[in-house]
Amino acid sequence: SDDELALAESWLQRYAARHAGSAITNFDQIRPFLSDAPLSYQRLVSRTYDRTIIENLHFSGPKLADRIDHVGSAMAVTVTLGNGTVVHGDLVVANSIKESFNRASQDTSDKELSQTLQRLATELGKVLEKLDTDTARKAADDLDTLTKEAARPQGGTERQTVSSPRTAGGLLPVTTEPRRPS
Repeated sequence: SDDELALAESWLQRYAARHAGSAITNFDQIRPFLSDAPLSYQRLVSRTYDRTIIENLHFSGPKLADRIDHVGSAMAVTVTLGNGTVVHGDLVVANSIKESFNRASQDTSDKELSQTLQRLATELGKVLEKLDTDTARKAADDLDTLTKEAARPQGGTERQTVSSPRTAGGLLPVTTEPRRPS
């Protein structure tokens, strides 16, 4: 309801003030609450935001994107994988691929599997721009599932099948066998 959204906006402003900060973006593209925030949806779409704000943001966590390329129904970003591959695409998808790549990089129990998963993440990142949103999200979700399963101490107990982009026009099924404990 309108009253609940007004309470949420008020709470966010009080919380930011209490912690010596300020709201930098808003949470609703339909209702323009906090539309004067430096990186509000309204400012991003109208391109009236200050790029130096983005460059000077510091969070206590991983950096979400190297830069913002496009604002629309899905925000396109650029992220860089650990091997230097630059991935352009939807914010959620690009970061999911980056997380999968990092997860595969950290798994040193099976070096060959780790390298194969890193290559798969790299290839998915390279074709991401050519895939429609639904296909890109499905492929990123499948890669996420695969790297999580591979990172389990004893591997999966069931056969895993995921979709890997082969070309912008089609998918190539990739099947992996579960890792066997040594």
